[in-house]
Amino acid sequence: MEAPAIDFMPMIAPLFVANSLNWLALGALFVQIYYYTQHFRTDQLKYRLIVGVLLILELVQTATTTHQAWYYGVTLWNNPAGLLTFPWSACSVPIMAGIIAAVAQIFYAWRIWMLAPNWGFKGMAILIVLLALLQALTSIVASIIFAIFLTPEKLLQLHSAFELWVSSSFVTDVLIAACMLWILYTAKNQSGWSRSNNIIGRLIGITVGTGLAIALCGALTLALFATTVGASFQYLPAAYIWGKLYSNSVMVSLNSRRSTTSPGNSTAEADSYPLSIHVSHQVFRRGDDERSTGAATPSWAGRKSSSNVASVGNKPVPFAVKVDAAPQPDMFPSSKEVMPA
Repeated sequence: MEAPAIDFMPMIAPLFVANSLNWLALGALFVQIYYYTQHFRTDQLKYRLIVGVLLILELVQTATTTHQAWYYGVTLWNNPAGLLTFPWSACSVPIMAGIIAAVAQIFYAWRIWMLAPNWGFKGMAILIVLLALLQALTSIVASIIFAIFLTPEKLLQLHSAFELWVSSSFVTDVLIAACMLWILYTAKNQSGWSRSNNIIGRLIGITVGTGLAIALCGALTLALFATTVGASFQYLPAAYIWGKLYSNSVMVSLNSRRSTTSPGNSTAEADSYPLSIHVSHQVFRRGDDERSTGAATPSWAGRKSSSNVASVGNKPVPFAVKVDAAPQPDMFPSSKEVMPA
């Protein structure tokens, strides 16, 4: 099967747009990381490791994609026949995107596991991890096979494998967004405190915004790859920035937590413990009737504990701002963490 003829403009124009957007997204990631280092200097080690890994992966991805743009735009200048060839860095695009996506998706799967109100959601978290590993492994294996040949014919032969990678990643993103929205909406409906509702509403907004951007980028990549691969590089802009959207999404989630650190004060301490929601039940008695009222009690980490009394109608409803003196256990904290997706 022969590869279709490739014109000059459908190759170079999308590549220029892809490289420009990729560097723009890297700049946004630098801003997010700078904010994180200024406000969460004492954050838990697991979060700092995630940030470090994502930064290294994104720097490698940007370097390889820039090499690919240089190869077609400079090295092959005035050589249209060379556009039918691929540099070694071409196979790095799906590899890096798959690995970065897996890191972010497993991060959110862990969040869903922590927040899961029942074993149904815990099962969804496990499914998300399996799909994340599937898409990453598919992207790596298909890219390695393509790297051996680096020809348009081999790229067309691997068309189904790359479609499986993009499709599985897209499905994983949809599952993550759906699970997070369901959990947050349920917590908001159970909450009897206006401030808690406002905080959860903000988390829902972040979840919708980041999840929608990633899902749309994945759908666009899949559609353009299925219709234009082998004829142009129109699928590259979405493919280039896909990983950056994952990384920025994770950083937005981490930076959205409340911080008490002052950028100019190196001795200040960050509130590195994520927002938690507890559901408690208070029993009230009115005359001869008893009723049970459930109230969601927002809780976040700090250094002091205090209790207050609010009222619903004419009935007192005790609530507490709970502060743990020590960090929660690493993987299975006693409280449920809420982190925006």
